[in-house]
Amino acid sequence: MNSVLLSSTKMDWCTPMDFFEELDAEFHFTLDAAATPKSAKCLKYFTVEDNALEQDWKGHVVFLNSPYGRTLGKWVEKAYREGQKWNFNKQ
Repeated sequence: MNSVLLSSTKMDWCTPMDFFEELDAEFHFTLDAAATPKSAKCLKYFTVEDNALEQDWKGHVVFLNSPYGRTLGKWVEKAYREGQKWNFNKQ
């Protein structure tokens, strides 16, 4: 993995709204799993205090601009595990 991705000291890079809107038009997100009240892209969102890594994301279409740095692997693993909960045959 690129060491630059693991070296960022700034953990709150925001996704540009126009880029989010393009994605949202296709996926219709219902949860921003890594946000602040100021940066949240969805009505439902988790902050650092909520600890999204410990929350259940089931039932949501999740937008995630995860914090970079040493925890990136945990976010990828969490997103994968949450995705495994979704049963596409029961929509």
